Amino acid sequence: MLLGLQIIYNLVMFMKAIIIGCLSFLFGSIAFGLLYTIQQIAAGAVPILEGYLISVLSGGILALIVWAWRSKLIKKHRKIEHLNLALRAVRNVSQLLVKERDRASLLQDICEILVENRGYYNVWIALLDESGELLEITATEIGQNFLPLVEQMQHGEFPYCVVKALSASEVVCLEDPINTCTNCPLVKDYANRAALALRLEYEGKVYGFLSASVPREFISEAERDLLKGMGGDVAFALHKLEYEETREKSEQVVKQLAAIVESSEDAIIGKTLDGIIQTWNKGAEMVYGYTPEEIIGKPISILVPPERLDELSQILTRINQGESVDRYETVRIRKDGTRVPVSLTISPIKDSGGKIVGTSTVARDITERKRAEEALRRTVYRLNERVKELNCLYAVSRLVVRPGISFEEMLQGTVYLIPPALQFPGIACARIILEGRNIKTANFKETPWKIAADIMVYGEPSGTLEVCYTERLSSDEGIIFQEEEKSLLGAIAGRLGRITERERAEAALRMREKSFRDLVENSLTGIFIVQEGKIVYKNPEQKRLLGNLSESFNLSDFKNFHPDDVEKMRQFYQRILSGEAQTLDVDFRLYPAGKMDSKSDMLWIDCRASLIEYRGKEAILFNMMDMTRAKEFEHLLTIKDKMTSLGRVAAGIAHEIRNPLSGINIYLDTLEKIFEKADGFEKVPKILGQIQSASSKIESVIKRVMDFSKPSEPKFVFADINHPIGEAIDLSAVSLRKSGIKIEKVLSENLPKCRIDPHLIEAVILNLITNAAEAMKNVNGLKQIEVSSSVMGEGVVVKVSDSGPGVPLNQVDKIFDPFYTTKSDSTGIGLSLNHRIVTDHGGTMSVSKSKWGGAEFIINIPVNQTS
Repeated sequence: MLLGLQIIYNLVMFMKAIIIGCLSFLFGSIAFGLLYTIQQIAAGAVPILEGYLISVLSGGILALIVWAWRSKLIKKHRKIEHLNLALRAVRNVSQLLVKERDRASLLQDICEILVENRGYYNVWIALLDESGELLEITATEIGQNFLPLVEQMQHGEFPYCVVKALSASEVVCLEDPINTCTNCPLVKDYANRAALALRLEYEGKVYGFLSASVPREFISEAERDLLKGMGGDVAFALHKLEYEETREKSEQVVKQLAAIVESSEDAIIGKTLDGIIQTWNKGAEMVYGYTPEEIIGKPISILVPPERLDELSQILTRINQGESVDRYETVRIRKDGTRVPVSLTISPIKDSGGKIVGTSTVARDITERKRAEEALRRTVYRLNERVKELNCLYAVSRLVVRPGISFEEMLQGTVYLIPPALQFPGIACARIILEGRNIKTANFKETPWKIAADIMVYGEPSGTLEVCYTERLSSDEGIIFQEEEKSLLGAIAGRLGRITERERAEAALRMREKSFRDLVENSLTGIFIVQEGKIVYKNPEQKRLLGNLSESFNLSDFKNFHPDDVEKMRQFYQRILSGEAQTLDVDFRLYPAGKMDSKSDMLWIDCRASLIEYRGKEAILFNMMDMTRAKEFEHLLTIKDKMTSLGRVAAGIAHEIRNPLSGINIYLDTLEKIFEKADGFEKVPKILGQIQSASSKIESVIKRVMDFSKPSEPKFVFADINHPIGEAIDLSAVSLRKSGIKIEKVLSENLPKCRIDPHLIEAVILNLITNAAEAMKNVNGLKQIEVSSSVMGEGVVVKVSDSGPGVPLNQVDKIFDPFYTTKSDSTGIGLSLNHRIVTDHGGTMSVSKSKWGGAEFIINIPVNQTS
């Protein structure tokens, strides 16, 4: 791609030159042609074609010559300007080398001078240590691609131009970096540019290198010589700064030694060549504890530990040979037997003839310094370790936010960032075990010397981060994982846990989005969304129901509604548009497109509209379900239920009336025989009584049927429901006691008053008690009925429970049906009539199993029922 850009750039420049040349030729041709024509007309002659063509050709050629001359003049002017800038750059760099003492500022200013005065695109200078590893980089006018290059060089991967420059003494010039430095991150910015690189060397020592991006037209031998000269000056300046730093350190050491010599706190001891102490100052007394009277005349070996006597003899030998011992650190023994670290400066004492006659020793107690140095060493060590840990966390953070990085790549990068942050990176390895992944460094080996941290995802351990040392260190160093390293491991594990949670959440979100879309797209419910008067989404089922709706949609203008539903739908749409309600439901009828008069094709639609937020804006969600088949089944079921009920009622009436009618017919036949024989008239009154009794039974059946089909109107009053319950219990108490049935009432006090007909409620409770007593006639054992009342929710609940055989499961759904009964002597109207009375009170009635295994009838009467 970069090569293509370079070719396009060169082609554009070539075309530009051709176009400018053509325009120059055209301008000259037109100008000379006009001059020829004006001249001929002024002379009164007629312009001829041959003369005109010669003038045009001459003008064009002359214009081309002028354009070429002017181009060369511009290039010459630019060259002069370039040389002036070169001289200015050399002068500025020279002035900078003389006055600047700060290395970072010096390198930064040199980069800026080269960019400003030489016209370079960018310049960067890198310093290396003695092993060739990167120390620091100074750069100017570098884009965002420079950071990846720095990371490469920190890992020892230098670009081609730098590698070549470090192995050569001359300036390395790459005129086509795009094809040469293919692995360099900066190559993307090098279209129509050249690269210059130079090794910064002085007296055989390589300090680093300088690299610059320059216009290709700057490439010349003079430019290379100029850059080489500047490189030499920069190397000399680095050498000078290094020398100054060394000299300042040396001067500081000399001053420190002079202060030691002059300080009265130092031990200054004079002794003979065989080590006999001759002089002893106050500082020596403070350091060693001996007074001059106690020590003078005794051998210096009294201060030397036994194991260091060979050291003493070696020092005396060196002094006898005329050598000096400077700042020799050793250990000496005080008077009290304790050992003291000292710094010794031992010099020979010569007489006037230059003969060595003794030695002078200056000893300084360096106990505090040793402690401070040890403390400082530990502090610096700890700080360096913390810096590595912080760099590791920073690198992990940058890795996480890197664009386009996958979860696997992030884990792999993280596992390689951990070992360099540890105390002993050379023998460290790491591994991440997370959700079936086992990602580790190439040198990973599980050993006993390890630490681990759980990776918690949503509060549950889902993986482990492990760090191991591949070998045991020597016993004096030991294997030590610092608390800060454990904290680092915990912080990285915590970060991995949060990243995993985010990854899970994103994966779950993608899955939910896909599942939701699949659900919506394959739903049998028509779904579409209207936003700002336009349909922004509709699923296939919606297209089937309403057809291909236009983008600008208005439900109230839809033409396929049933005429009776048009106004209803208009009001429905206006209500949801106005925000009158958050959710509205409506059912309507519509005709499919092209079938406006076909009743057989008419559809019943159940529609719900809801105000929602869709993609940050308010919208209306429509859900439409085709209820046509359901309506048809509902209609058929209604007819079936009516026919079933009618058949059951008819069968019940026929069964109830058949027996009395049979009796009446028998008695009538008997009367007929009596009258035919004219005998037995004394039996007529009895027979007539039997006929009357049968007729009464028929009348009773008809009355009960009439009561069920059109019961009397309840007379509602606000009353305590416990009162009619008590009346029913009192009426049945005597008969129950005779039957050996125990009845218990558990009525809650202070029940809220209900709107009831007390007589009808009393009849319902009495009927339930009677049914319960009849169910327990053949029960051996416990015979008990319990009537209770309580408040539950917004209603009063009355329960009638018994210890009878209960209601079989296959009869629970039929027990309240009219004329349904399992008894030979029952009409099956009682429970059905009870259910009708409770329903007229706005309540419900159901049956379940009691605590004894019998039947339990539950009546729920609402407290706030007003109609």
